[in-house]
Amino acid sequence: MKFRPSEPSEVVDVEARAIEGQEFRDRVRAKSRFFLHVKSGIIAYQAFKEVTDKVFKKTFCELLEKAYDNLFVDAEIQTINHEVSFFDSLERLESISKVTVYLHPSNPSNREIWRRQDERFHELELQTYKEEYRIKENSNGNRAKNDEEIRSKLHMASDGYGEATIVGKFQGETQEISTGDNPVRCNVEVDDEEEPSPKKIMAQIVPTFKSIFKRMKDVL
Repeated sequence: MKFRPSEPSEVVDVEARAIEGQEFRDRVRAKSRFFLHVKSGIIAYQAFKEVTDKVFKKTFCELLEKAYDNLFVDAEIQTINHEVSFFDSLERLESISKVTVYLHPSNPSNREIWRRQDERFHELELQTYKEEYRIKENSNGNRAKNDEEIRSKLHMASDGYGEATIVGKFQGETQEISTGDNPVRCNVEVDDEEEPSPKKIMAQIVPTFKSIFKRMKDVL
């Protein structure tokens, strides 16, 4: 949510039939609706010009941490990626030179493809995990690209439990692809009413939630 500390405006005094100045304090400029699935931690939120994706993530996490007096809370929002788009982009790369993976343990769901990685993180009581692979110049990186362990970590990042970035070449030019490049989005249609009903919005985003849950069968 964004607001102005103070904002001068003009109002009509009906009895005096005159226009007079008035100052409004802490007037709301914009607000973003959001829906949180508590068990999985998946959140759907509205991003637009006034409240951008970056602003929402930063503000939401700051408010959550302050609610706990910043004690033992490290809030973070990671993007759930359109899985097919990310791995299609990876397959199109003719060679790769670097893979960077940043992950955090799941809470509470996990997929079979990265279950072993996630269980390992929990066993070690890790809060976050980061690693970087640099490929030799005389290699096209196919071994790293098709490595089972690396792929499992890429899938985990793509499912929203971190971020993954890959640098490679396509048609001779260096390109960088990231799990944050193709976030899952849902278009919602609302009436002209000032405050659309949360139930109406929720009914339209439920199918998107369900499609994500299919990737994480242990959620439901």
